[in-house]
Amino acid sequence: MGPSTEALAAGSNSNKTWLSDRGILLHIGPPKTGTTALQSSLFAARFSLNEQGLRYPIRKEKGRRLTQHGYAAAALMGLQRQGANSVESVEVWDALVRKVHNRPDRALLSAELFADAQPEHIEKITSDLGTSNLQVLITLRPLSNMLASTWQQDLKGGRPQSYNDWLVERLEGPRDTPFWYRNAHDDLVGRWVSQLGPERVAVLAVDSRRPDSLLRDFESLTGIGAGTLTPKKGNRSLTVAETELFRQVLERVDDGYDPVTFHRLVRSGGLRGMVERRQPPATEQRLASPAWAAAKADEIHQPMIENIVRTGVPVFGDISILTDPPGQTGFELSEIGSTDEQTPTMVPIAAAAELALGIYRAASREQQLAEENSTPDSEPAKSSGLRDRLANPFGRKTGD
Repeated sequence: MGPSTEALAAGSNSNKTWLSDRGILLHIGPPKTGTTALQSSLFAARFSLNEQGLRYPIRKEKGRRLTQHGYAAAALMGLQRQGANSVESVEVWDALVRKVHNRPDRALLSAELFADAQPEHIEKITSDLGTSNLQVLITLRPLSNMLASTWQQDLKGGRPQSYNDWLVERLEGPRDTPFWYRNAHDDLVGRWVSQLGPERVAVLAVDSRRPDSLLRDFESLTGIGAGTLTPKKGNRSLTVAETELFRQVLERVDDGYDPVTFHRLVRSGGLRGMVERRQPPATEQRLASPAWAAAKADEIHQPMIENIVRTGVPVFGDISILTDPPGQTGFELSEIGSTDEQTPTMVPIAAAAELALGIYRAASREQQLAEENSTPDSEPAKSSGLRDRLANPFGRKTGD
């Protein structure tokens, strides 16, 4: 049973401007709550945002202009981002802080990696950015609607675990894991409330039934003009066949491969190429989640939302969507007992072709960069085993 009608009403806000004058909005995700789609839209609208008094800082790197505030988050927390040869220098974080403090009006940062921040990191973030102006936004979706996409993200990160095994481990296993550190949403809210107070932390309930609702609600609570943010690139879910194709590649990986090269060629090159260049037909099977898993996730999530309401943080959007999800999005809900029964034995030729072509394109780019950066005495960087690095791209504890 979810929160009472009175509690939900008390915890929901009409869409009104929340970000204050001179405010610094820190959007921390967590992952799989529309963060990629939002960040792509923010980047595309950065000039308009600046004109409206909301600075979205850009990082310059080798002639390119990047947002990727996640790089700064990784630097702050001493984590090595996937595909990098070393940990980001803390100067990356310090440079971002300087840009924020040099803002003429308000500022906006967005990176889901901030959801992994430990209390000591949160203390430094609030100290560096300033508690008087910092406001933290947490976007949430129903936990049951995040299961399939979260497993696929783990798979992309190098964990070749079947979906059914992954579900059992997350939903029936221990809760002292990185997965629950970022997805026990009441604890996530509580960590930031303990540092900033409930008036400076807000929750935005993401309604998957309305694809652009996240953008419209975000515009409203930041006070920017309606229509400033337009839908851009998001993370398309893999089909069952695409998922199994990549999982089989991971099953065949051994420690003789360099993890950095593998990430750049196979994941960033092949997998991304397949996702971005291929549009699967409607008849191609999407991932089905067992009914027991969706029910278990809803059972776990309901008391979390009740606890969030009790903190008194402002909630934007329809909070009831978090405790009474309208149905799974991005995949079909199934009554079957095990998703292993869906494992395909054949994959579409187009999927395999795009994976191969993506690897080729990435290899060509790698060769060009190597030729540009080569020195007579250069040696390849040493790295740890591939499975370890793929399964732990940011140096997190294992077991999520």
